[in-house]
Amino acid sequence: MGAMKKSKIIYYENLEGVSPVLKWIYNLKVSGNRLLLLAAIEELLASQGRELLKTHWLKSITKGIYELRVKAPSAFLEKYSYSSKSDEIRLSGKGLYRIFLTFLEDNEILILHGYDKKVNDKRNYQQKQIKIARKRLYDYLRNQKNRRLTPTNISNKIKNLEGK
Repeated sequence: MGAMKKSKIIYYENLEGVSPVLKWIYNLKVSGNRLLLLAAIEELLASQGRELLKTHWLKSITKGIYELRVKAPSAFLEKYSYSSKSDEIRLSGKGLYRIFLTFLEDNEILILHGYDKKVNDKRNYQQKQIKIARKRLYDYLRNQKNRRLTPTNISNKIKNLEGK
């Protein structure tokens, strides 16, 4: 059996063309954790897709919405990190990140929302975050004209976020 085809990662964008998930990742205080989350999404999730449901990394939380679980630091994910040794990235032990996503047709994964569970682990807060993800999925499905953000233009999008 051949290697799995890598999934295309799409980040939800609002009607203004802003990706709230990438904005949230960019605004994390620890740069190593930003790289860790991008590695989890762009490498681990993109290469494993639904197969991650058989692991502790991914679980179904409601119909059509899944939760990618990332804890920082993660020695496993560090090997996927985009940093070079000269970056001297330091990972924080305080991140317990949740990324909400859905699987689309044509081997695509839509990243809907993310948050740090360590900031607020109360059940009603988590339900609020799931509600945000559900609304974004509904908006995306209702309006297929949302611009798509692919891995090839992530760095351009992050540069745009720096200016805002």
